[in-house]
Amino acid sequence: MQLAKSTTNIIESVTQNKHNIIWRPSGGLNDCSFFESNFRYYLQPIQNPVFTNPSSRTAVTLKEPFFNDNTYGLIVTNDINDATPKESLYRHINNVVIFNTIRPPNMKREDFIITEKKNTKRTKLFMTDDIAASWEMPNNSVVVNYGVPLDILTTEDIEQSGDLLIHDTSMLGKQLMAAAQQKGLKVELVTQFTNFTDFSEKVKKYKVYLDTTLNGNYECLCAVACGAKVVGTRSCKKTAPGITIENNGGNLLNVIEQLLSSDSLDVKEGRDYLEEHYNFLNFKNTVTELFTKKIQEAYIA
Repeated sequence: MQLAKSTTNIIESVTQNKHNIIWRPSGGLNDCSFFESNFRYYLQPIQNPVFTNPSSRTAVTLKEPFFNDNTYGLIVTNDINDATPKESLYRHINNVVIFNTIRPPNMKREDFIITEKKNTKRTKLFMTDDIAASWEMPNNSVVVNYGVPLDILTTEDIEQSGDLLIHDTSMLGKQLMAAAQQKGLKVELVTQFTNFTDFSEKVKKYKVYLDTTLNGNYECLCAVACGAKVVGTRSCKKTAPGITIENNGGNLLNVIEQLLSSDSLDVKEGRDYLEEHYNFLNFKNTVTELFTKKIQEAYIA
């Protein structure tokens, strides 16, 4: 009986493209890169009242925590400290955890052991090789390199009438904005991007894009695609032409002023680099293959 049910689920998965995924979002643009793949994503509401769920034509927010093992085949979480969810105890549901931040250098050994134990049975998906190397969890893991959707993040309607767009969720962003405004710069501060369209429209209005968030590497790459001069901080390990790294918070404004007075960027060079090193089709194919495999493995568990 169980074998017959498993076989039916696999056949439906392949023939009817029945791929439903429960997604615990990070609230960042990296979520949206996954939403472009050919699955149906059901998002659990973000608990932080400051942030909203990312939006996409393939992602809808669950209004209640309802799970059914015949409806969903995979749970993907962006919280590495997420306790093993009770719904994962149902049959036919597999688990993937996304690592999109470097292991904190001051992380205590006992905290690392706890995190490692929580994620032992999950497939660990690292967004870059640098992130994977920092966590040192090679078992049951895969590296999926970022993919930047150049067909969505186009160079059309680049305005750059403003000077500086800051993406930050701490007091640093507010302090930098105030200091830049005192120097006469036109500045805007954003705490969250929930889709590629809004990100693109916002970035194209400014000459320089600054990201000081803990997981802002992907947004930095996407800003290059939109023609901005980009300043990244400690979380930005993967770079491209047009990205400047500055880890000294006290020197950020000086770097920004230098970029504003420098020559224009070669936008084509940056986009060509992204196409080669952060190819979106390669990313989608890798994600689709991995998630499909995990869903089918769950159906025969």
